[in-house]
Amino acid sequence: MDKNYCGYISIIGKPNVGKSSILNTILDKKVSITSRKSQTTRNNILGIKTIKNKQMIFIDTPGMHIKSKKTMNKILNKSAESIIEDSDIIILVLQRLKIDMLDRQIIEKIKNFDKKIICVINKIDQIDNKNKLLPFIDEISNEHSFKDILLFSAKTKDGLENLISLISKNLPENNHIYDENFNIQKDNKFIFSELIREKIIRKLGDEIPYDTYVEIDKCENKKDIYQIY
Repeated sequence: MDKNYCGYISIIGKPNVGKSSILNTILDKKVSITSRKSQTTRNNILGIKTIKNKQMIFIDTPGMHIKSKKTMNKILNKSAESIIEDSDIIILVLQRLKIDMLDRQIIEKIKNFDKKIICVINKIDQIDNKNKLLPFIDEISNEHSFKDILLFSAKTKDGLENLISLISKNLPENNHIYDENFNIQKDNKFIFSELIREKIIRKLGDEIPYDTYVEIDKCENKKDIYQIY
């Protein structure tokens, strides 16, 4: 009988590097909102992907703000650190060809956790000259001994199969926690509220705070059309 493998995977990185987009791409379903505004993820979105005897439980953490004095950012940092502690695999997301001080601070932070860390360079579709990636990969390799460094594009899905394969190979041996057909541990009210909040943030920009909250009173499914109150 085949052994079962199951583990928690946290997706971390500074704000606006594409963590939510990566999660949505992996699950092939929109479960986390995306916006150019930082810190749009206020909840720890949980998505499950099961492939035969491998079950991956993904957690999308809020963007980490090292040394931030703002109360909300302190809360988000504690939330992110707690999720990392409970994870079996960490996916660190960087973007394009730049690693800055905040990226390095996050790398230093996660070195304290005895976890398998995969570095994902996102948004490679925005790089015209791919030859520039080689010295950048060398630079990242000098920062930490990652399990692997992968190139990825949430937009084109380039690197998706490699990422899922690498995660699968590093899952611990465990019984599956969720039914194989289970996709997301949230109800429709949550999904709809997040989608509406995303549109508010995208359409209104600087005119409204990005910590906007949307509450759904009820949802009614009438002939394949949802009425949301």
